[in-house]
Amino acid sequence: MSSKGEYYAAKSDMDDLDTIGDKLAQDLRKSIRTLDHYPILSDPWIEMAEIFGRVAHISTVESSLPSSKQDATLWETEEQALRFLLEDGKLNLCVRILIEFKVAQIESRRDNRGPMIDYFRECDKFEKGLGVILRNAWQHVEVQQTTDVHAVVEHIGGVLAANLQQSALVHDLLRNNDIYQRQEMLVFQYLHDLLKNVEEIRESRLMPIVRENRIFMKTIRNLTEFGTEIIPKHKLLVATALAYLVDTEDFLTHRDQYIIGREDIEDLVRCKEQVLQGLMTDLEKKKLTDMGARQLMELGQRLRQNYQNHPAVVPPSLAEAASQMYCRSTNFCRTHQSLRGLLAGLFLDLSRPAEAQESPIRPVITARPRKQETLYPQADANCVAMLRRRGQIFSEDVLRRAVPAYTTLKSKMQRVFRFPDGKINWLHIKEVLLCHDVHNIEPSIPLRKYVKTPENGISLSEEELVASGDVATMTWSILYNDDTLNRMAIGRFLHELLSDMSDSDSNPLKDKTMLMYSGHDSTLVPVLCALKCFDDKWPEYGSSIQFEIVEEKGSQGKFVRVIYNDRVMYPWGSTDAWLPLETFERRLGALRLSESDYTRCCEGEDLSQFAPLQSEEEQARLKEIREDIERETKATTSGN
Repeated sequence: MSSKGEYYAAKSDMDDLDTIGDKLAQDLRKSIRTLDHYPILSDPWIEMAEIFGRVAHISTVESSLPSSKQDATLWETEEQALRFLLEDGKLNLCVRILIEFKVAQIESRRDNRGPMIDYFRECDKFEKGLGVILRNAWQHVEVQQTTDVHAVVEHIGGVLAANLQQSALVHDLLRNNDIYQRQEMLVFQYLHDLLKNVEEIRESRLMPIVRENRIFMKTIRNLTEFGTEIIPKHKLLVATALAYLVDTEDFLTHRDQYIIGREDIEDLVRCKEQVLQGLMTDLEKKKLTDMGARQLMELGQRLRQNYQNHPAVVPPSLAEAASQMYCRSTNFCRTHQSLRGLLAGLFLDLSRPAEAQESPIRPVITARPRKQETLYPQADANCVAMLRRRGQIFSEDVLRRAVPAYTTLKSKMQRVFRFPDGKINWLHIKEVLLCHDVHNIEPSIPLRKYVKTPENGISLSEEELVASGDVATMTWSILYNDDTLNRMAIGRFLHELLSDMSDSDSNPLKDKTMLMYSGHDSTLVPVLCALKCFDDKWPEYGSSIQFEIVEEKGSQGKFVRVIYNDRVMYPWGSTDAWLPLETFERRLGALRLSESDYTRCCEGEDLSQFAPLQSEEEQARLKEIREDIERETKATTSGN
């Protein structure tokens, strides 16, 4: 009897809570529907400021609630306040009244008089409440897509200009820690979030306004003026916004309209030296080293020597070659620098000073957003079919059987590299060991103290270090020599490559004589495995694969030769180095995968070859595989 009574009491409490929740939602919606364009500091405007304060609080609480889905849309979250704002068509109204308020406030502060100075508490409530609401709303790309972006960018430009004109006020706000919910600082958040989603918003819609309002240099000057006082996390946010901006096609195309004249250049250098330098540590780690740059230049020089008698393929100067080249790179600093290093070796006389040579021409390097990348496996997202196939052909038991004392080695490396219990990233280990070996430098902490001065009972022999690197090579050899998995891993790039090489009239690159692609180990190994040329040796730094295409005189026959690191290869066990182009295209084309076929496969429409997941154990295994691949991708691209 007692338990039943408690049940009904609990149910009654829940019903009461639901009723309260419904009532609060109704009141919230009613309040939002009263929002309108009122005269500043009028009675309804002051009442609206109160509403903004309440809605901002509710919105912030709701946005902090966990979502059942990563990258959930606004309508898939618990953010009722923002949904009401959008559904009742109040979003752009809020943008307009915020802009009107800020323009009036800036003028009032400049003159140091007027009612906005006298009623600063009401103005504070209005600015902070509405500013936070818009900050929370623009966390969702679908909200940005319905926003008057032109008005927002002009507002950002106006506030950034006012910050510099009224710098004493901004410094006071920073010293009093009373700035991070004001427009003086929130505009950086707005800019960051818009640029982060520039592809979804459409670059052609956003970037011309950013350029016209000189947002780049205004941000640079604000960062220089206030950077030492901004707290680190917000300073990093501003720097990240700038990184997004310079990564756009518009900036690359119209750089001279973003940075105009000597004054801009001097201000940019000053900002780098005073503020940005301290934020560039991680970026420096991802850059190509001096040795890497030399290796790529030397590769370019070797290519020049090899093809010096074929000016139709490799013209004598970059100016002549620019129209005949197609350059493509993954969107990482190192791969861009690798390609530029190769071009320098190919076209510049490195024995002469640069200023004594022809004016440098910047070749156009095509780079894709990560969601569209094909040059390394699963750059865009996890492919379910690939995860399943990996689970079928590979497990840690394979390594236990193949590597002597594997369990002991794994335990040692976990402790040396401080991996979490039960986890290990052999690709990361391989990258660290290879880097130290190639550059002939002492192992860094924490590796040094275990290799050079064993502590805590851990001692790594040279044989164990070699074996640690071999595990990564063995893993990839097993995975990518499986044609089913490799088709999903690199099939889209093979489709792209074969299409780019074709003589089809529909191929925009048909008349190019030189196609160059700059990628990663995770590009080279799958391609070598597709050719059945992988020798179970990890690619050296500066490695390259060349596909040479020749046309036989007196016939229409074309032939292909594969060269890997200056060695002629014999794909698929061929005894002849020169394969008929048709044979090459047919054999390599067996693994090509169009974007639509890849989507059908990876989104679950073509999983008939796999048994359905039956148990929680199988699902957990799939999750582990997904995490392994994500760690491998990060290790081999140095990306995130």
